[in-house]
Amino acid sequence: MQRFLIGMLLFSFSLAQSASAQVRALTPAYFQPNHFSSPGVDAGDYVFISGQGPRRADGTMATSFAEQCRQALNNVKAIVESSGLSTQNVVYTQVYLEDIRNYAEMDRIFGEFFPQTPPARAVLGVARVPDPPIQISAIAVRDLAERRAVSPQNYRAEGTASPGVLTHDLSCLSIATGLTHYRHCRLPIGLLVHTLALNRATLPLRYTSGT
Repeated sequence: MQRFLIGMLLFSFSLAQSASAQVRALTPAYFQPNHFSSPGVDAGDYVFISGQGPRRADGTMATSFAEQCRQALNNVKAIVESSGLSTQNVVYTQVYLEDIRNYAEMDRIFGEFFPQTPPARAVLGVARVPDPPIQISAIAVRDLAERRAVSPQNYRAEGTASPGVLTHDLSCLSIATGLTHYRHCRLPIGLLVHTLALNRATLPLRYTSGT
């Protein structure tokens, strides 16, 4: 019995070591060190990017919202590229806006970074972000072959986000303000894509939303 317990402990330890070896922090060279969080984490199949604000490498910040949004996305891009990926690998973004009236401008800037098959996106209006006026976090998948955009039948896309993006085990769904007409029913966009994803996927899905 004692040998069995020792064997199980050694086996558990080896699994933990193997798992930790697959996860590494990502910090581009010009990023300021942060003792409380990593700019990004490479977890093997996925890369997770912490919320990025509008500051440049030297700590300065542009005055216009368009340039602030563009810099936040450039910071996300730098972390993604530090893992050997590109913006094409991004499957989900979450945007925090202090002023939701900047939504249209933010949407336009997103189109510059994701011109084809954009990621799913949640946009939240909030009272405050650490570095005003915008913060963006993201998820990227390593294998592009696993990435595919989905949308409800007869759905007319608006803006620069895919209604949903699927991988082999992740369902990333856009969350939009308001409702949309679909087959004579008035339902939240997120629910429409979630329903579609469940109908089409062949593997278990983890639901990702902006809430």
